[in-house]
Order: sequence, then structure tokens, then C-alpha cells
Amino acid sequence: MLSLLKREGYKLGIVTNGRDFYQRNKISALGIHDYFTDIVTSGSVNIKKPDHAIFQIALKHLRSIGRRTVFVGDSIEADIIPAKELGMFTILKAKDALSTLPDAICDDIIEIPNIIKSLESAAPGK
Repeated sequence: MLSLLKREGYKLGIVTNGRDFYQRNKISALGIHDYFTDIVTSGSVNIKKPDHAIFQIALKHLRSIGRRTVFVGDSIEADIIPAKELGMFTILKAKDALSTLPDAICDDIIEIPNIIKSLESAAPGK
């Protein structure tokens, strides 16, 4: 999924709460570090999700704006609400969630590229 998105030209980033050293080690251990253009950890910027500022740092590093960004998260409070408030499209990674707040809900991350395509085609001005 990450490889496909990267191949299709998407800039990928991570916004995560936790100490920088530990979060980056986890990402490296998963073997996914090289897929990401930017990784923002709360430990590196002394700001934690759901503070808008940590999301804005990631947007700046990615040279993007909210309405051109899709945020995938597993927490309504820490991920989906602040991302929506900044104008991002949102995908909640959850099983059987009933929330209507995110733009999409998926249980299997392999679905994310297709969900992003459907969000793009449904965006105003398309």
C-alpha cells in the first residue's frame, strides 16, 4: 500500500505522539521509514496530537494544505477531529466504527489507495 502510494506520486508523512528516538526506531523496525517524506514526532517538536500545531508542522514540511491532504488515523479525538478542523480529508482506521465524522472508515489499510481515489473524485471542483 505504501509502495503503491509512493509510486503514484503521493507525499507521505507520519504525525505521531511519543519520544522521537523510540518512535523513529519503531518506524525503522517496521521497514517503512523510506516511504515517508516527513516524520513528525511529538517528542521532536514538544507538541502532542490533537494540538493543531503538530499537524500544521507536517503540512508545512510536506508543502501541502489541508484540502489537498488525507489524514489516516486510529483515534477520533487525536487524529480525525483536528485533521478535519484543518480541512483535511480523513480516514479512520477502525473495525466496525459507527462515526460519521471521518470521510471514510477502513479496517484493512490495503483499501487506503482506493479510498483516496474516491475522495479525490468526490472533492469539490473535480
